[in-house]
Amino acid sequence: MATSNAAGIGGGTSHNNASICGNITINGGTVEARGGSNAAGIGTGYQYSDIANICGNITITGGKVKAWCSGVYGAGIGTGIRHDWDAVNYPTCGNITLSGGEIEATMGGDGLYDVGPGEYSAFPGIFTGKVGKITVSVNVTNARGDVTKIYSADAAASAPRRVQEEIPTLPSLDGPEPEKAQ
Repeated sequence: MATSNAAGIGGGTSHNNASICGNITINGGTVEARGGSNAAGIGTGYQYSDIANICGNITITGGKVKAWCSGVYGAGIGTGIRHDWDAVNYPTCGNITLSGGEIEATMGGDGLYDVGPGEYSAFPGIFTGKVGKITVSVNVTNARGDVTKIYSADAAASAPRRVQEEIPTLPSLDGPEPEKAQ
C-alpha cells in the first residue's frame, strides 16, 4: 500500500526531491498495487512541483495483477498527475507492455485512463502525465465493470483539449479591446 501520493509499486511523490524508479516487470504471482490519491497503482506517484517523477518501462507478462489509484486522478497502470500547470516536467513513465496474466487496472474517480497517463478529467492536457508506447495483447478489466480506458496517442491528439491559452483575456484598461482576426 502506498503512502498518501506515492504509487503502489514504482515512484513516490516528487515534492522536494526527484522520484525516479527503474523498470517494473511482473512475470507471475499475485500482485495488488494501490496508488495514493493522485498516483498510479503501478508507475509514478504525484508530482507536486517541477521536480522529476520518472518510472522506466512497465511490463506485465503473467500473474494476477490488480492495480488502482485509491483517489481521484491517477491511472491504474501508468502515471500520477502533476500539480502545477506551469511546470516544465511531467510525471513520466516509459513503454507499457501488457501481454499476459489476469490484469485489472482502475483509474481514480475523476481520472481519464485505466492504463496510461494520470489525468484530471475536468482539465485534460494540463495536469497530465506522459507515457511511452502502450502495447496491450491481453484482456484488461477494471473494477467499475465497464469498458477499460486505455490511452491512445492517436486518439489523444485529436481530442479537444482545454489549455491555458483558452482562458479569456480581460479587456485592457488603456483603451478599447483590439479587434479579433476573422
